[in-house]
Amino acid sequence: MDTPTDVPRKVLLVEEHSIVYAALHSVFERAGWRVVGARDGAEALRLAGEERPDAIVCDYALPDQTGLDFLRALRRQAPPGVPPFALLVGHATPELEAECRRLGAADCIPKQLEVEAFVERLYAALGINGAAH
Repeated sequence: MDTPTDVPRKVLLVEEHSIVYAALHSVFERAGWRVVGARDGAEALRLAGEERPDAIVCDYALPDQTGLDFLRALRRQAPPGVPPFALLVGHATPELEAECRRLGAADCIPKQLEVEAFVERLYAALGINGAAH
C-alpha cells in the first residue's frame, strides 16, 4: 500500500522498556513513519481506536497482559480492520509462532536477532519498502 511521501504512515509501538522503545522509534523515523507509543495493552487498545495506525509493533511481555492478549482484544474491538501486527518476543517457540499465525500476526520476531536482520524482518512483516539503515 503506497502513501504519498508528504503523508507519513503511522505505527503504534507498544513497548514498556524505554531503551527498546527509543531504538525502535529511531528505526521507524528513519523509514519516514510517525510513531505513536503505548506502554501497556490497555493504553495500546485505546490508541489503536483513536489513532488508526497503519501498523502495530508490540512486545510480548506487557505490564498488564501479553501482546497476544492485546491482539485478541484488538480483533474483538476492530474486526476485520486490524493493521499488520508484529509481535516482538524474547524467545520464539514453535507454539508461540503458531499462535501468532492463528491470530493473524504478520510475524513473531525474536529480539535476539542482529540489528540489521531484526530491522529487515520487521520491515518485511509490516510491508515497509527499503533496506535497513
